Amino acid sequence: MRALAAAMFVAAACAPPGARAQQPPPGETARAIAGVWELSDSDRERTCSVTFKLDQTAPGFYIAELEPKCAEVFPPIGGITSWSLGRRDALILSDAGGQPLIEMIEVEAGTFEGLRPDEGRYVLQNAAVVAASRDKTADQMFGEWTFVAGGKSVCGVNFMPTAADADSFALTLAPGCQPPRRPRGRWIAVSLW
Repeated sequence: MRALAAAMFVAAACAPPGARAQQPPPGETARAIAGVWELSDSDRERTCSVTFKLDQTAPGFYIAELEPKCAEVFPPIGGITSWSLGRRDALILSDAGGQPLIEMIEVEAGTFEGLRPDEGRYVLQNAAVVAASRDKTADQMFGEWTFVAGGKSVCGVNFMPTAADADSFALTLAPGCQPPRRPRGRWIAVSLW
């Protein structure tokens, strides 16, 4: 019986790659991670880009491509070549030998954090989250904007590039804008600056 089991193992190991069993498709969490992310230190003084792919390097390991400057900016973890999901969907970034270099947990949608002893905190943010969170200058805000509630346009505003006073710019409301009424349910605050 042992001889048969050993023969089956050797045959499976020597089989050409196409003959081996196909890996199961990536799950929902893995598909959500695929794409471009920004890796930074906690103060965002050092940053570089990481692209997470769904191409597998080994069972459970996917390709991670670092921007070339990552090795200079983050030498201790600049050798990342693959990623995998650990317990509770922790994101594990590993080197070419499969050795984990850092484990990160999702602290909010689109943001992971991880610690390495004597190096501090690393932050990984989805590139779309980073782009949306960047501060806007007044020049970027000038023009016509529409406020939407419940999928319907409720008011148009024109942020004008003319001074209203020493500290503010002028704005005009589109015809038909009504004073706000207290909505039912939760309040959501949005800041453009």
